[in-house]
Amino acid sequence: MKTPSIEQVSESALLLTFASRIDTALPTTIASIANQLEQAFSGSITNCTPSYTTLLIEFHPIRGSANQIIQFVEGISAKDEIDEDTLGEPIMLPTYYGEEVAPDLLALEASLSLSRQDIVMYHTSTVTQCVRLVLPLVLHF
Repeated sequence: MKTPSIEQVSESALLLTFASRIDTALPTTIASIANQLEQAFSGSITNCTPSYTTLLIEFHPIRGSANQIIQFVEGISAKDEIDEDTLGEPIMLPTYYGEEVAPDLLALEASLSLSRQDIVMYHTSTVTQCVRLVLPLVLHF
């Protein structure tokens, strides 16, 4: 894994940027790193917010430091990155384009000069990858 660029965006938050463009492999990588961070810093990380190319890490500044988190991220190797057993199989979600649930479909047909079948074909030909990020609930009192 190429080490992401790391920017401290506040006294208690870091932004890891993995790429400037979306790559289908990134969400899995980002989720894996977020899980590793949460396990390693369970007492100090308050939130990990993934996107398609970044990971925002918020932490309690008294319980942890930006330098500790940065050193950890820089030390993660490619072999530690993804646990293939936790990925699971892709789930295909069905879509439905009835007029009762897509009231704008007629206007879209007219504005694009496309048939409903063409619009559905274009819409369903795109594959969207979502990665579920599972973090343990840690309550701090």
